[in-house]
Amino acid sequence: MKALVTESGGLIGSACVELLCENGWAVVGVDNDMRRQFFGEGGSTAGNVEHLRESFPKAYRHYALDIRDRRQVCLPLETERPDFIVHTAAQPSHDRAAAIP
Repeated sequence: MKALVTESGGLIGSACVELLCENGWAVVGVDNDMRRQFFGEGGSTAGNVEHLRESFPKAYRHYALDIRDRRQVCLPLETERPDFIVHTAAQPSHDRAAAIP
């Protein structure tokens, strides 16, 4: 079985990736590291993504893309053909959402 997890480097997304990989799933992660734009280097999801890649080299594949771009998001859907999607991507800061939509 294969799952696609949006914001796979985030708190909830990375926990989902770990749980699925530990239970024998292949996981496709999608994350654009928008947290870095909002919160600077300290808020980046890059460290979590690297941890997932190192921890699950055979089970986890990562796509650095923005799910708001329909063309970009079609690539992993068409090539990976996941059995289901876990959507954990969200606006990382409600306070700054108006300034950075």
